[in-house]
Amino acid sequence: MFCENCGTELENNAAFCTNCGAKTDVVVNIATPANFVQQIKAINVSEFLKSKGKFVAIVAGVVLVLALIIANSSDPMDKGLDKMETAIVRMEKLQKKSNDNKIDQATFLSEYTKIMKEINEAQKLIDGYDDSEISPEQWQRFLNLTQRMYQLN
Repeated sequence: MFCENCGTELENNAAFCTNCGAKTDVVVNIATPANFVQQIKAINVSEFLKSKGKFVAIVAGVVLVLALIIANSSDPMDKGLDKMETAIVRMEKLQKKSNDNKIDQATFLSEYTKIMKEINEAQKLIDGYDDSEISPEQWQRFLNLTQRMYQLN
């Protein structure tokens, strides 16, 4: 994953860029520790309710459920589509800089090469996926990203 503001490579779960501090727009995929589910089960809900109140407990429960959903949504197709979208956004920004004459040719070529490698890596993830397992939403997202890529040329 790369910062859409400055292009710095980020960890997949980064909420902010470590270089410029910009907030990332990519959905965070949380890699759960092996004992995460056990930690959730170990929470004493009744003690928590007594000490913090029902509202806080409800909010905490919703957050935990969402964390579990996000943690378990590490579909390879979605990862490939996420990588593809990040690369396309970077390419769109690079193209805009080039069109506005805000980037020299050597920098453009260097960035272009990096982004094309990212697109190829994403394409490998997507190509390795069985078409029969792709959801309609994933197909639509793939088609939208493909259309955006063709508009770049």
